[in-house]
Parts: sequence; structure tokens; C-alpha cells
Amino acid sequence: MPAPRPLLALFAVAAWAHAPITPALAGPLRTEGARIVDSTGAIGQLRGAVLPDVDAATTATLGVMRRRWNFNAVRIPVRVADWQRDGRAYLDLAAAAVARAREAELAVILVAEESTPSAATRAFWTACATQFRDSPNVIFSLFRQPPAGTDPAVWQDLFNAIRATGARQIVASPVGATITGENILYEAIPAVGGGNVFGNLPGRVPVYAGEWGLTDCSALPLDPRAVSDLVFTTLYDFDDRGISWTASDFTPGGLLLDAAEYEPASFTPAWRCGQPGMGQTVLTWMTGDPIGFGYLRKEAISSAAGGPSSPASPGQLLSLYIEQMGPAPDQFGRLDATGKLPAQLGGTTVLFDGEPAPILFAGQYQINVQAPRTLTPGTETLLQVIYRGVPSNRLRVEVVPAAPEIFHDGSRRNAIALNENGSPNSTANPAAPGSIIVLFATGTGLTAPTGTTGQPAPSPHPVLTQPATLSVNGLPAEVLFAGEAPGFIGLSQINARLPRQLTAGSASLILGVGDRKSQAPVTLSVRP
Repeated sequence: MPAPRPLLALFAVAAWAHAPITPALAGPLRTEGARIVDSTGAIGQLRGAVLPDVDAATTATLGVMRRRWNFNAVRIPVRVADWQRDGRAYLDLAAAAVARAREAELAVILVAEESTPSAATRAFWTACATQFRDSPNVIFSLFRQPPAGTDPAVWQDLFNAIRATGARQIVASPVGATITGENILYEAIPAVGGGNVFGNLPGRVPVYAGEWGLTDCSALPLDPRAVSDLVFTTLYDFDDRGISWTASDFTPGGLLLDAAEYEPASFTPAWRCGQPGMGQTVLTWMTGDPIGFGYLRKEAISSAAGGPSSPASPGQLLSLYIEQMGPAPDQFGRLDATGKLPAQLGGTTVLFDGEPAPILFAGQYQINVQAPRTLTPGTETLLQVIYRGVPSNRLRVEVVPAAPEIFHDGSRRNAIALNENGSPNSTANPAAPGSIIVLFATGTGLTAPTGTTGQPAPSPHPVLTQPATLSVNGLPAEVLFAGEAPGFIGLSQINARLPRQLTAGSASLILGVGDRKSQAPVTLSVRP
């Protein structure tokens, strides 16, 4: 009996429960009272991190900041000395970084970095504002760390230089400066545990913590758990008081443990002041998870038929539950002109040992993929997801000869099965003891002949190379056929005769292939 076509709808979508997605700010932005407002009229708050320079603003890094860390802003220092040396070429590098950030849905705060404000600073802002006056996702920050005693008139002069170019974007000015004009954001650089640097400004004018972090050891306790609590308290205070912020720094030695996997630095028991550590705390605040969005984990990889977390077997259909590493709206894979599923769907690619695998479904919270038939049981495969240039972590997954699971209808756990007359099995249409049923499964291992990954199974049926067994309420059923369902990808068909001594009701099914048995509880309706 052939597999029913509606079976493809069984590849259901599920999601991990995480923090809500930080809204992207649609530029141009403006200030209105004490608030930042985007072009749609939505009230926004900058929540992001600092990069060391324009060269660090790569597609992958910016994408990770947005998709895996849930930021909506990035702060990028632009060096006046580099502009003096390279002129327009330097601004073109910055423009490329801004364009990549816009593609990643990040607002960009360009901040001038120089030892002391000078005539060169004013000339720089004239050139920079001219370059970016039509870039809606850009905010100008007048100076990174103003020296004490700087003449307040300097900030008005720099502000005027920006406005003289026709640029109307938000300008971030040091707290304490008195500037006449519109779209002004007041900026300070607070240290965790260092006290309130904004005074009573929040709620009266828009304020921004430009680069905050663990910069003042004298203000920090020795206990790393207490320091983590201080970081949480800082973040709570920012969000509670409507303070925009960018944390320092999105680099190894700052928020990150390493640059390859973008793993967060954490407060280990051996942590000491001066070491990186607050990355995991920030990531947990932003995503509700200490490892963040877009992270592959073993417990979130299962058979597409359902059940607990699963190793991989050759040709198996797998569900990867991973947030923000797929398109919206969801997309389903379609066979191409050569009869194969796509290896890239909606910007998503899934790699097994560096090789793209065919994708059946891709969404913001789940990806369904066929594991390559070339996987070698008894080894591990290195799994990674890439979405629009943004990499997940790389995860080692065990490869086994088989990991069988039976497809079912979801929450009721009724097997997708056909009775002997070809009608769907259900409580209203149960199977007779001693009759033949057809089940559908995945993770049943290799077949003979071996099929092609990502292509529908041919007819006649390729058969399993390992013996299949079926237990029904603990009684052995007679397996009449075990092989691939023709016209389907990664789907196996099991024809079996039910034990004659079955009693009426809901019977539990356990499928075995080789020495592996199904783990998900699945039932079949049996009539008297």
C-alpha cells in the first residue's frame, strides 16, 4: 500500500520558549521627549554591544549580534586619525559596515575616537555626516570618552557641523553638555557598580549608556556570583528607566570567550576582576537562555517523527529546534529540476561535516533536514546551521546504525497507519486483530539498493539492510515488509500482521531496527 501524501504535513513546527525578539528600529530615528521613536511611530530602545572598529563589522558578526544575541544596535568607533590618513577610502569602509548592519537590522552608532577634540574632529564630522546623512539606521556619537574639562561649546560646534551637512539623524552628546537643537541623545559611559551617572535625566530626556561594563574593579565585589547579580541589576535598571545601551565589548576578552563560535564569556568560580565574564549574563538577559538563540544543542535534535532527542542515522529525517536561524514566513522544500530537495532554503543551510544536506522545511524555530546517507555509524558528525551568513555553533552528534521512530498525529500519539483496506486507522476506524497494517517511520538506517540523499525513493521498494521488528502491546507482530516508501524522502514503510490475540482498545507500538528500538510512545486503535 502506498504512503498517503498528507504525511508530509506531519513535519510539524515547534519552538523553544525564549525571550521575545528585540524589535528592530526602522530608521530614520528621532527623539521625542524622553523617547527614541522610529519611522513607524514605535517607541524604541537601543540594546546592543560595541565593536572595536569598522573592520570587525563583518556580516557574520553583525548577524550573530542580531540573531543569536537579540541585539538591535551596534556601536562602532570611527577613528579620526584613520580618516585623516585615508580620507574617503576610510569612510567607504565605514559605509560598507553600515550597509551590512542595516541588512542585519541593526541601528549603528558611529562614535568619533580621538584623544582630544580638535579642529580635525570638526572636519571629520563634516565629512562623516555628509557620507551618512541619507543612512536611516545611523546615529552620530560626538566623542568616545571626552576628557575632563572639555569646553562645553565644543559639543555645540560639532553638533552644528553635522547639521550643516543636512544630516538630521540623532546625535549623541556627552551628559552635561548643553546643546540647542533637535534629535539629541545624552550619553555617558557607566561602570557596573559605579553608581548613577545619569542623575535625574532618564524620563526627562533620552539617555544612552554608550560603553558600559566591568571597568572599575574598586566598585565590584570579589564574589563572581555577586558581580553577575550586579550586571543583572544594571540591565534591569537600564530597561526599567528606558536607558538605551551598548555593552563593551563584542570581542574575545570582552563579552565573548572566542571569535569562532561567538561563545559568551562567563563568571566562572575562578573569575577575577579584570577578566572577561559578563557575556553570558548579558546573553541570558537578552534571550532568556545562557547560550542564547541560534544555538544547536543535543537535546533539541530529534527524529522528525517525534520523540526524545536522537542521534543521527544515515538517511534519517531530523528536526532541529533552533531559534532565529531560519526564514519568516516558514518555507517548505520543493524538488528541483533534477528531482532533489534544495540544500539551501530561505537562506538556511545545514552542514554535516561541512557538506550541505537537503532541507524539507525551514522556519524561525525549526528546521527539518535529511541526514546524509553517507554518515558512518559508530562515529560522530559535526553539525552546523548557517542562516544568511550567520553561523550557529558546531555540534558533534553521534551516528548510529538506526534510530527508528513511527510517525504519529501529534498530541494524541496515534500512529499514522493504514488498515488492511487502505483506510486510515483511528479510534472510529480501528484495525482487526490478525489484519495487516501499514506504518510509516524514519531513522531505519540504510537500504538495498542505497538511495540518493535528498531524492525520493524509487519503485520497486528499496528494503532495509537491518532486520525490523514490531511489538504491539508487548506481543510480536509479523513484519511482512520493511523498506522505503516510493516517491518519498527518508520515509520508511512497515507492513505487519497484527497478533491475533490482541484485545480491543489502544495498543502501544514499538518499532525495532537492528538492536535499536523506537523511544516515542505511539498507539494503534484495535477493534474487538
